Amino acid sequence: MGIPSFLRRLLLRARELGADLSSVRMLAITGEATSPAMREELRRCLRDLGAAGTTVFNRYGSTEMGAFAQCQEEGEWHNPAPESQYHEIVDPETGRRLPDGERGALAVTYLDRRGTVLIRFVVGDVASIVRTPCPVCGRGGDRIVSPIVRAKDLIKIKGMLINPAVLLDMLQATPGVEEFQVVVQRQKADDPFSMDEMVVRAATQSEDRVGLEAAIIARTREAVRVSPLVEFVPAMDIHDAGKQTKAVHFIDRRGPL
Repeated sequence: MGIPSFLRRLLLRARELGADLSSVRMLAITGEATSPAMREELRRCLRDLGAAGTTVFNRYGSTEMGAFAQCQEEGEWHNPAPESQYHEIVDPETGRRLPDGERGALAVTYLDRRGTVLIRFVVGDVASIVRTPCPVCGRGGDRIVSPIVRAKDLIKIKGMLINPAVLLDMLQATPGVEEFQVVVQRQKADDPFSMDEMVVRAATQSEDRVGLEAAIIARTREAVRVSPLVEFVPAMDIHDAGKQTKAVHFIDRRGPL
């Protein structure tokens, strides 16, 4: 169990060392959003290390609310302790509860939990909730339905409001990209009124860097309608697993106006 970007580097290192991980049956990932392509990459690394049919499942949660679990890959997230905390989807402006199935801000109310004074707090994520029996495991109670969008992560670039998670998913699924990082900055760092620019820093072992650059630009345009600059750098310049637990995939260097 671990953070996916760290686990991926660990598995790549294990492959270099010829380690035997044939006994691994399950991989639990947490702490970062992951795309289906990223989860398949983890599975591919495990297959190379002798593990067949490994289940990779995600966890959703926070320090304040604890963790939600999936009963199957790509499934919805079950509330593991409905007797301890109550979840609802609310209008982010008014706090009014919305009907099940509608998207809004996730709010949590503690019913029986020690060590905190938080009451009906908004987590900061946009999602929806269903309370019908789970079609997979039959469990009742509430389930959070994806996609989950972190509201604070929505940003403006060149006047357009974008969701960076969509771009990160696209780049994770780009063949040949070993590591990547998206940097948003001003064309002139000392000029607060300078135009925005986006730079995609990518690490690769591919010899066709021209083709990979074109693919990165095309996928970025498709995801967020912005044409980026592309820089190829060593993987360690993006994520040094010995110093960073999480890879930082998105950086906004513009600062306040």
